[in-house]
Amino acid sequence: MESQNNPSKEEIQKKLLELIASDLNIHEHTVHFDKDIHDYGIYSLSSLFIISEMEVFLKRDLPALLLSDYTTINEISSFIVEYINAGKEGEY
Repeated sequence: MESQNNPSKEEIQKKLLELIASDLNIHEHTVHFDKDIHDYGIYSLSSLFIISEMEVFLKRDLPALLLSDYTTINEISSFIVEYINAGKEGEY
């Protein structure tokens, strides 16, 4: 069950979409939720930026290899929701 303080999967997806599009300087509508983010050119430095920004957005730590283990916006957002709800994260 989601806490009222935790963002929804849709909110997480929207933030990921914004970050990816902004980092790559592309329009959000060109990013698809089920496409591998590495196909867009997201690699190590971009991944670190996105994870860092997501940690600020969520006010929680995330696994450093998150974007290596989960490669689509759908996979990443699903993992984050489960991770937060399972209480595995470290809150700021």
